[in-house]
Amino acid sequence: MCAALGVQLPFLPVWLAARGLDASAIGVVLAGIAPGGTWGGTMYRSTDSGATWTPVPDLANTSVHDIEFTPTGVAYAATQDSVWTSEDDGATWQHLVLTGVDPNNDETFDVAIDPTTASTIWAGVTDAAGSQPVNLMRSIDSGATWEDMTPPHGGPMTGTDIAIDPTDSDTVIAVFRGSFGGGEVWVTTDGGTNWVTVWPDASTQAMGAFAQAQDYQPSDPRWGPFLFLGPTEAMRRDPRFMPLAVRLGFAAYWRASGQWPDFCKRPGLPYDCKAELEKLAVQDPDLKPTAGIYRLPVMNF
Repeated sequence: MCAALGVQLPFLPVWLAARGLDASAIGVVLAGIAPGGTWGGTMYRSTDSGATWTPVPDLANTSVHDIEFTPTGVAYAATQDSVWTSEDDGATWQHLVLTGVDPNNDETFDVAIDPTTASTIWAGVTDAAGSQPVNLMRSIDSGATWEDMTPPHGGPMTGTDIAIDPTDSDTVIAVFRGSFGGGEVWVTTDGGTNWVTVWPDASTQAMGAFAQAQDYQPSDPRWGPFLFLGPTEAMRRDPRFMPLAVRLGFAAYWRASGQWPDFCKRPGLPYDCKAELEKLAVQDPDLKPTAGIYRLPVMNF
């Protein structure tokens, strides 16, 4: 875990799309950017815990949407050009080919690593404006080959978020967003052989303790579907969550739009969301997000 520290990145005010904090070498931090959520970004790397940054040559002009590490320090990045992997703490990267996917339509938005089998990697793939039907893929050989695991949804939808149950790798939740509106959440409990849609089906919208989905789609392209895992319930009950929401930009949207997240309405929340934000607004009336990477105090859930 990390101590509280704000780290300014050298490419402000570009939207920070991804960060990696679990490299095997102490002090290595990776940050991916995607201007406006689109193409032409890059990856930055720090070897001194964020004090200084340098661009990663292999990913120059390549937007990076997500970065994940295996327990041994192997990194995977979801980018505008498929999935990339690194075995030297992000210094150099190798491009992976998504089996059976048009290389002109292979943008990936999320990667997830099986918590018990690090050679199993999941990736969410673009729908290419409705023309790409392969939107969720899995590799069981560290990215050498991939298979289509897309749920049987009605039409192509971009795979934006993937979560794997840390206690049961066969349980996977996948979130999808349509290029022309709409979104879906699917879950499998048998590793992808069978899928059940759990949202927007109103009768099963609540997914219990493990996960739930909330779909925010205002005009700002930085906002899309968000996946909230069970452990974040405890995090949201911590009063320190509101200052964090300000830093990430959530608070300004909630306050300006009047669309407050469901957890603010739940009985037993130890604070009032609106009242806490008004207190914070005394110091910053606009509740402006603070770009950069933040190391947060350890929260015991």
